[in-house]
Amino acid sequence: MADATTFIDTKLDTVISGINTAAVFYKSEYPDVKAKIHKAGDFVRNDLLSLESEINNAAKLIQQKFPEFAKAVQTAANLSRMELPQFEQAINKAASRINEFDQNYDMQQIIAFLRNDVKKESDFIAHPIQLKETKYYPIPNYGSASAPFYTALCLWVGALLLISLLRVDVEVPRGIFNHYHVYFGRLLTFLSIGLAQALVVTLGNIFLLGVSIASPVYHVLFSMFISVVFMIIVYTLVSLFNNVGKGMAIILLVLQISGAGGNFPIQVSPPFFQAIYPFLPFTYAVGLIRESVGGIYWQNATHDMLMLTMFGILFILLGILLKKPLDKIIPALSAKAKKK
Repeated sequence: MADATTFIDTKLDTVISGINTAAVFYKSEYPDVKAKIHKAGDFVRNDLLSLESEINNAAKLIQQKFPEFAKAVQTAANLSRMELPQFEQAINKAASRINEFDQNYDMQQIIAFLRNDVKKESDFIAHPIQLKETKYYPIPNYGSASAPFYTALCLWVGALLLISLLRVDVEVPRGIFNHYHVYFGRLLTFLSIGLAQALVVTLGNIFLLGVSIASPVYHVLFSMFISVVFMIIVYTLVSLFNNVGKGMAIILLVLQISGAGGNFPIQVSPPFFQAIYPFLPFTYAVGLIRESVGGIYWQNATHDMLMLTMFGILFILLGILLKKPLDKIIPALSAKAKKK
């Protein structure tokens, strides 16, 4: 009995403390624990079966796909062993090229160039050069530009027609006029008519055809001068060679139409015409009339007049020197030709 009393005295406080702790737990924490236990029970009753099904499905998926995954891992391993060194070498080579490019070229400039206006760049490529035209001695239309050639042609054809209409020789008693008198006497007649032809042609250009002419007065004067030269050439040929001279004048006409560079630059003509170009009176006649149409550049005009003067003097000298000897030969040849 004494031992029981002693045990109770010593352990009673501990028992009371435990009872109080249990009471506090029951009051404060037991409801939360009870709720969690109910929640766990609900999870076991409601969600555990679906979770178990999902785990089973995942296990089946792993069993099905694992061989493919293992194969992919094996392929990656083979790639790393066999292809990776070459790939690494290519990467290093590309890096070295990039470093070399960066050292030799300014990347900022390239980027700035690529950022330029694409439309502006395309317009520049399509039209890299913008021409600024300054026209000297302009001629407003093609008709006026062609007028010098056709005016010169008209003067030559007029000389040919006049030679065909009028005789170059005269029938006078022997001994009254010598050969020089005949040559120059008939030449003055033809020159007078030639000047009238030139006057008609040029005034027609100005007032009838409406050709744009920068210097009308010089256009008339230059054309009359050209008509004199052309008339001397054609008259001398016919005076010396009679009908043969007419054929020679026609041949000269044909050559000059193609070889004088009247409508097109002589550089586009065949080599033959380029070779005879400097030796044709048409060359300088067209150039001289062109000066009056577009505007006179006196250096060119003076050169053309000097060359035409040389042609005129040359044919006058031929007429003076050859008129007498050929007058003894050509009539006899013409008479024989008529008999045949």
